[in-house]
Amino acid sequence: MALNTVVIHANNIYKTSLNSNALEVIQEMNKNTYTHVLVLEDGKIIGVFSENTVFSFFAHKEDVILEKEALIREFLTLFHLINMRANILNLYLKIHC
Repeated sequence: MALNTVVIHANNIYKTSLNSNALEVIQEMNKNTYTHVLVLEDGKIIGVFSENTVFSFFAHKEDVILEKEALIREFLTLFHLINMRANILNLYLKIHC
């Protein structure tokens, strides 16, 4: 029998904020083999920081280096889960967590 739904309690999900250090988040993702990290603001999901976000950041800029002090907010325009999808996910988490 195939499993169609997996429920994970919100406390067990690695998440970050716009003011988090980007390099530290990337290192944590690498250490734990996470491919996506929820980005929260005021307790609500505003986006997903992913491996693709990092790739896109470097692909869209020419001479770029990631400063040690860079924050997640510098990747904001590249997030993939914004607005309507984030609102749906917030509602789902409120109901099930």
